[in-house]
Amino acid sequence: LVRGDGHFSGPELMGMIDSMPNIDFIFGFSCNVKLHEMAEPTTLRACELWVEAQTRDVVPGAVRLFDEFTYKARSWPRA
Repeated sequence: LVRGDGHFSGPELMGMIDSMPNIDFIFGFSCNVKLHEMAEPTTLRACELWVEAQTRDVVPGAVRLFDEFTYKARSWPRA
């Protein structure tokens, strides 16, 4: 598994990794309108969980959820 920040997320590196058997990648992207839109259900669920947690004896400083979805920029050949 190759993990990188957004500046690693170019189609050239993704294509190279994609062509290697048994290797996958996870890259963090800077936000854009489309990614915000796709992440909105998870964001809303995190907000709901944080509000629910306010009634507990120990209140977390944050709620973190993870999700995944397929995204394809217009300039990329694949999702």
